[in-house]
Amino acid sequence: PSAIKCGSPVESATGILAVLDMHSSTQHDHGQVPMGNGTLKHERHGHTLQQPGRKGRTMTQAIESASGLSAYRRRAAIASMIGTTIEWYDFFAYGTVGALVFPKLFFPKSDPYVGLMQTFLTYAIGFVARPLGSVFFGHYGDRIGRKTTLIITLLTMGLATALVGLMPTYATLGTLAPLGLVVLRFLQGFSAGGEWAGAVLLSVEWSKQERRGLFGSLPQLGSPFGLVLSSTVASLGLAASGT
Repeated sequence: PSAIKCGSPVESATGILAVLDMHSSTQHDHGQVPMGNGTLKHERHGHTLQQPGRKGRTMTQAIESASGLSAYRRRAAIASMIGTTIEWYDFFAYGTVGALVFPKLFFPKSDPYVGLMQTFLTYAIGFVARPLGSVFFGHYGDRIGRKTTLIITLLTMGLATALVGLMPTYATLGTLAPLGLVVLRFLQGFSAGGEWAGAVLLSVEWSKQERRGLFGSLPQLGSPFGLVLSSTVASLGLAASGT
């Protein structure tokens, strides 16, 4: 357990793999684990791995050379970029579709211009919720892990977006329909703020020190990618429907 509680991701992965190596053997006693024709000696002081016939190596060097930790760094960066792309796709899709159809569906009794402004007002709720989501999920990301919070934010965004598409209109619910839009838009912004902040932190925490700027910039690509994707999907949908 002491090996797992390390400061950096490299040290954390080192501790986890060291523990897995110990448990993969059929038996172990007082830190000595049978390893084929020899033993693996794990010394707490200095975090060294020693094998017969080999010089001691730091655990970080052993993991870097043997386990390909760079693959995990790439996976973290790619997952962060894909996650932010999905998140911003849902976030921007609301504005693209909302400007075209929401005034007629949710504000039919208002002047067309006023109805459009009311739609954009619900759109602005998402930007108000974003910093709140970043603080909330940033706090719990430190406590329960970035991966868990990122999954929660992606699920929250997807669920809120699906419910916006299924929301009954003003003709069915009356004034409750635009109120439902406000609540769902708040959830979209709340999850977007949490996902974006967590994705950047995840990417940077897994990166090498000399490449933190590059890895931290990758999640930023999700915003333009999501905007282009949402505009493309909306255009194709409108063209298919003949609108």
